[in-house]
Parts: sequence; C-alpha cells; structure tokens
Amino acid sequence: MMIEMIINVALMIALAHFALGFVIWLRVRKLYSYPGLWGFPVIGNLYYCYRTLFVGSCERIRVMMLQTVKEYGRNGFCFHYAYGFRTLVVVYSPHVVKQIGFHPHLKDKPVYPYKGFRHYMNGPFSRHRSDDLWKMRRKEYNCLLRKSRVESNFYNIFLKSANKLVELMFASPSALDIHTTILGVTQSVTMETLFGLETNLAFHPRIIHYMHSIKDIASLIIANPRIARALLFILRPFDEMYIRKIGTLRRMVLREIYKNMNSNESLLTENTESYHPLPMYIASRTKKSKTFDRRVVTELQEVFITSSHTVASTMSSTITCLAVLPEIQERAWKEQYEIFGDDTREPTLEDLEQMKFLERFIKESLRFCGPPFVGKQASEDIEVDGIIIPKDTIVVYLLDFLRKDPNYWKDPEVFDPDRFLEENEGLKYSYAPFGVGVRSCPGMTFAMTEMKITLSKLLRKTKLSPVNKDLKFEDLEFEAQVLMELKNPPLLQVEERVY
Repeated sequence: MMIEMIINVALMIALAHFALGFVIWLRVRKLYSYPGLWGFPVIGNLYYCYRTLFVGSCERIRVMMLQTVKEYGRNGFCFHYAYGFRTLVVVYSPHVVKQIGFHPHLKDKPVYPYKGFRHYMNGPFSRHRSDDLWKMRRKEYNCLLRKSRVESNFYNIFLKSANKLVELMFASPSALDIHTTILGVTQSVTMETLFGLETNLAFHPRIIHYMHSIKDIASLIIANPRIARALLFILRPFDEMYIRKIGTLRRMVLREIYKNMNSNESLLTENTESYHPLPMYIASRTKKSKTFDRRVVTELQEVFITSSHTVASTMSSTITCLAVLPEIQERAWKEQYEIFGDDTREPTLEDLEQMKFLERFIKESLRFCGPPFVGKQASEDIEVDGIIIPKDTIVVYLLDFLRKDPNYWKDPEVFDPDRFLEENEGLKYSYAPFGVGVRSCPGMTFAMTEMKITLSKLLRKTKLSPVNKDLKFEDLEFEAQVLMELKNPPLLQVEERVY
C-alpha cells in the first residue's frame, strides 16, 4: 500500500510538471523552444524555466546567458527565460543595439531585478518606470552632473581627494589593498560633491567594510529579487543595530537638510542656475510627504551606493591594470611628464584635455570592468528585422560579450589602449560602459573627470607593481557583479616615483 501511494504521488508530480512544461511551451513556442531531454521541447522549456528560478548571482546569470547565446542565438537575438517563465531576449549584436538602443518603448527597466532593492534604494537607478517622477529626478541629476557643473563646482574636490588617496597609499604597508583604500576616498567625494557635506565618517572602517560587501549583496539581490526583498523588509528596521555608523551617517544628512529648510534657505525653482546639493532637490519635491525621512534616505542611499561603489570599483581595477602592465604605466607616465615636466602644480582642465593616452587607457580599462549587462523592459511590441519583441519582455544587452566580440574587436583579450585611436560604428554600439539609451548613467563626465585627475596624480607621484612579481594581466579574473569586478584583486606595492 505504501509503495503504491508513493508511486501515485510520484506520477501526479510528474504529470503536474509535464502540464506546467506544456503550458510554458504554449506561451513561448512562437518565439523560442529548447529541445531538452530526448528532444522534447516541453521538457526542455521546463528545464530552462526551473534553471532560472534561483540563479544565485550575477556571474551565474552572465554565464547562463552566454551559454544560451552561443547555443541558440540567431542574428544578434536570443530568447530565453528570466526568474522562471518570464520572457527575456538577450541582445548580443551592435547592429541590434543600434536599432533598439534608444527605442521609445525601451525606457522602462524590468521590475524583477530591481524590486529587491526597494527598502534601501528608491531613486532613478532602481525605479523601473520612466514616468513623470523619474523624469523629474533625472532632470535634477542631469542638472547636478552636467559638464559645466562638474568642472566649476567639483573640480577642486577631485583634486583634494586625489591628493588624499596618494597620502593614504604611501601611509599603507607595502601590501596595499587598493579597493579598500579607494572606497573611503570615493565615499568622501560623493558626500562633499553630491550631498554638500564634508565628514570623516566616509573613512570609518565599519562603513568601508559595509560598502566593500555591497557588490556581493547587490549581485544576490539582482539574481534573487523575491527572496532578497523579503529578507531586506525584515532586516531594514534593525540594520542600525549592527551597522551603527550607517545610522549615524543617515541622521547627520537629515539634520543638515532640516537645518537648511528651517533657516528659510530657498528651496529650488525649476530654472535655478545656482549650485544646490542633491538633498535639497529631493527635499524640495518631497517636503509635503508624510514619509519624508524614509523617502529622502532611500534615494540618497541609492546615490551613495551607486556613485561611491562604481567609481571605486572602476578606479581600483584601472589602477590594478596599471600595476600589472608596466610598459603601459610608463607610457602613461611619459605623457604626464611631457605635460608637467618636473613641475608639481595641480592639473588644470587644459591639462586634462592633453591626456589623450590616459583617456584611451581608461576606455580600455572600462572595456574589461564595465557593467556585465543592462536590462530594459518593452512597454509595447517592438519589431526589429522582422522579429517581434513582445510587450513586457525583458531586454538584456549582454555588454560583456559585446565588448569582447572578436567580430568587432581585434584581439579582444589583449589590453590595448591604442585600439581607441580610431572609433568606428561597430565599436560605438558594442562598448557602452555607461549603459545604453535614455537610462544610461548620467554621471559619465563626473566619473571620467575624477578618474583622470586621480590617475594623473598617481602616475606623477607613484610607481605601482603587484606584490606577486610574476602576476600578468592575463592572470586577472573578472566576474559579474554590479560591474565586472576583479575576482581576486592582487595586493599592490607602492613606490615613490623618482625623476
């Protein structure tokens, strides 16, 4: 009797799963169908559906999409699954990127990857809809981060932070963890430029340790948004108990906002040309909200995380590339010497314009450490080359693949800044280190200016090498997280450069 019951239950489960696979196959058969076990598409589709339910990490997502593209991709498209049975199309051709990158029906982000952040981040990065609120926020960010603003209001802060980084590098032991060292500096820059606050809390070890873990946490949230959202909802009210310094930082920012509001400092008008830090923009549009504190904090947390971590990660990867590529480091230094000679003066905007090789070096670094992929969601049907991308489909640009496609990049695994001496149409649409379309990162000028100033100062004052003298660029491993991050970042040795 027990054996018969077990067999009946097993048969019922098998039939239920087969029925689910059949329903999934009916939904997607006109777009794609995976053969699966013994060639049956029902079983194949069921397998791929389950395979994407709990992905684990961004690196696992990248590997899965890459494998699927190589096996089933056609003409720059590959239909797939995301988070179970949700339809996804992977774009891996610059031709298709050019066709749909700025398509009006691809302004929204997919809900699922970002909803897990909702209790901690609620700004233009994580908001999936490109509605009126998003447009207002984006306008504020564009105003704050425009080129003239960066050069006039932030330039001296970048210079100060670059000098601080050099000081910290020389103060560190010979085995330097460059990412940890840079994090405090980039956090301080975010606080002073975007928040209008100067505080030593940005360098507190607990906050740096917490931010160091962000890339792993964000990777898990994007890959497993349902679980992450539930856990963060439970943890959020108690997080200040175990990350007290984060709570101190939140309260300090809120106190400054209330002080400015209570002192009758004029809140913003739409056409103002004067500089205001980001908290005042947020306070201006949320001052009547009953949840004012929460809305301000979650938006500012998003800015703090996305600006500090991304710049720190990119800069630390770029500095590591300098250390393991001594010939390129010397070329970059010689360019600095041609501009400055023995003069110890600070770089000017005109000097930055002359740093052509350094700019190409940064671009090549971004080819290796840019975002692994970015996602959009089709708000209506989109037709490309006779192929219909249905409404609500998640559209993913597989940027890491595009940046290393041998069809468009010569020797893509070789680090060669001179490949950017000539930029063609293919490179334009297969590069995109700051994203694709209207949802691309508004902080490009901010990040590039900060990196140029910092690298200029480092090249003129230091000589970098890996502690492991045998380490080569080919030995570096990158994995998908928020960006393509160094898997095992090497410790660096810092020497004073002697002229």
